[in-house]
Amino acid sequence: MKHIQSVLKHLKYAIRSNKAFTLLEMLVNMAVVMIIISIIPMILIQIYQFNGRSTDHHDINTALFLREIATELKNAKDITVIDDKLQIALRTDLITYEYVHNRIVRKVNGEGYIIMLEDIKKGVFFIEDEHLYISLQSKNESHAKKYQVL
Repeated sequence: MKHIQSVLKHLKYAIRSNKAFTLLEMLVNMAVVMIIISIIPMILIQIYQFNGRSTDHHDINTALFLREIATELKNAKDITVIDDKLQIALRTDLITYEYVHNRIVRKVNGEGYIIMLEDIKKGVFFIEDEHLYISLQSKNESHAKKYQVL
């Protein structure tokens, strides 16, 4: 009898000292892992879409540039295009937009150098059918896009 009690004591000690997972704990852990694994693809898709949007600001910059020109054209007394340069005569100033070194720059009275657009392969202002256009080709594009300014 003492021998059986001794074996039972050793067995109780072995059970208490061996900390193992129960089936319920394993199921809970598997559920948590499955939830995390199912969320990861959604996070990766959002990161990929965000990176695609954040690297190309050319369209946003072009829209802001065209809006800036449209605002200045509202107050213009005279608009001329000479040698692919746009000249806007205001009351006291002459504003010039031109393509210089892969940029569209703005000058006031022939002075200053405000960069309006960058990474441009080609930028040409022209008048066609009594409308003002600009043809822009960015470094990422294979052909130029034509935008109506006025």
